[in-house]
Amino acid sequence: MHLMTQTAPIAGESIRSYLVRLALNNDYSTVQQMLGEFRDYKHLVVNSCDQSLLSFAQYTATLDSISDLQPFDDNYSPSETHLCYRTLMDKAPKICPICMTSQRHTCADWQLYTITHCPMHNVKLISTCVCGEAFSWDEDLLHYGCSKCDRNWKMIADAQTQETTPVHVEHFYNLSRHERIDFVEDLFTATIRALRPYDSVHHGIKQLPNYVPDWGNISKLAYALLTNRQVIEQWLSSMSDVRQHYAVLGKSAIYYPFNTMQSKLNNTWLVSGYNPNVGTTATSSEPLPSHNKTTCTARNKAALLNRYHALDELLINHLDQTGFANMLKCDLSLARGLFKLPSISTVTSVGRGRFSFIDISDFINQTRQQNTAKQHETIKLTDLSHLLDRYTLDCNEALVEIYKHKLPIYIDLTEDTLIDTICINENVLAEFLDTIFLKSLSAVTLPRTKRILGISRDRVVQLGKLDYIDELITKPTIRCYTGESIASFLESYICIDHWAESKNACSSKIIKHLKQQKFEPELSPFIYEKSDELNTVLECCFSENTQAQQQLDMFG
Repeated sequence: MHLMTQTAPIAGESIRSYLVRLALNNDYSTVQQMLGEFRDYKHLVVNSCDQSLLSFAQYTATLDSISDLQPFDDNYSPSETHLCYRTLMDKAPKICPICMTSQRHTCADWQLYTITHCPMHNVKLISTCVCGEAFSWDEDLLHYGCSKCDRNWKMIADAQTQETTPVHVEHFYNLSRHERIDFVEDLFTATIRALRPYDSVHHGIKQLPNYVPDWGNISKLAYALLTNRQVIEQWLSSMSDVRQHYAVLGKSAIYYPFNTMQSKLNNTWLVSGYNPNVGTTATSSEPLPSHNKTTCTARNKAALLNRYHALDELLINHLDQTGFANMLKCDLSLARGLFKLPSISTVTSVGRGRFSFIDISDFINQTRQQNTAKQHETIKLTDLSHLLDRYTLDCNEALVEIYKHKLPIYIDLTEDTLIDTICINENVLAEFLDTIFLKSLSAVTLPRTKRILGISRDRVVQLGKLDYIDELITKPTIRCYTGESIASFLESYICIDHWAESKNACSSKIIKHLKQQKFEPELSPFIYEKSDELNTVLECCFSENTQAQQQLDMFG
């Protein structure tokens, strides 16, 4: 079904203005009456999203192109790479009353949230008459003025005051239609930061229209964050102060709000050239203005439910799993593991799973408390794969255990990723894995037990049969042993193969040396009962072996 009277759109006309004219030309009293005639096609109202109204106009008015009804060029596709019209454009009329004295349509550009002024006449766009009545999409809007107080556009225009058009609006109109979409999206990205300059979370851009109280002022600040050197440097300097507690996690954590905005920009701006560093960025206690609500409903609710912290501080420290992984440059699986720890995961009651938030100050405080090891006594966690492989752990799993049990660590702030910053004493980690970690395992399979003890499968089975370790009956074809019994075995006995592997030594040479020292095995030839004398001999043997290896390396 198509309309009888076709109406050509005016270049740059807004879609709702066009629908008003289309309805009047086809003898409908209102736009809604016309839309109601086409309910079989799609149930629409005048405040439906712009994309649906554009599709309706193209179908019913048989338009070859809807380019004239958009503020951007014909290649704009909100469903693919760009933000949707619902995010960018206001549904209520935004009007330049001076323009309306000489035209009978409203402009698509005016409907963009960030376009707050008419650069031709230097007046602010208005949505209400001077009498206070909100404008409606009807015949009076296009042909007369206010339908309540009967003021025409000339009278309404005379009541407006001249204002300087903001620089970002001038910038928009100096761009081609092709370039405008990237500019508007960048301005929206900066608006997220203008709203909450120091928050770690950077999402909810589609909810911006619901939370921005004043598009005029917020857009000016957003544009300044992109282009104004003084404002950019004030932002960075104040960020060094507001987020100074993030220093224990490195510079990328301190300047994460800045870096995330940079990464999301389409165009190259002045702000794109900054690479903030703790050593070169001055610290200032003069913060940028910050609103008390975010663009995330869940975060706003969570902050209101928590009465124990200042609202602004709580919102700054909110972080979701993906943001945690991005900020600390770690795997998402590690973020999920850390989020589950009771000592860290103050999960909000309004977010679940990947949508949950933590107050990262818990993680920061715990990192500070654990950061007590001395640098010269530690080694990078990533260099301990020989130890972790024995327990079939990767670095991410090991780090979760380190935080879970609050083991002492050293934070190497010269590194860039969370995993690379963590250093730990090898003996501390080995003792933890041999005791607390093993006891936490309810069942350890035969292959894993073989790797932990560093002995053959037959020897593991032998230990089970001799009751040195407790076998679990699970399935007839699967042998398992209790982690607690393996830990108890390692507390009472030294398995030479296990010890030699941890020291990167030769087990046969050690056994030969023990025989020379008259030590008798508990279970020949590789199991010895622990004693101070045995430990002393083993350490001496290891020390001699290390010195010999170092001499070989020198002459090799």
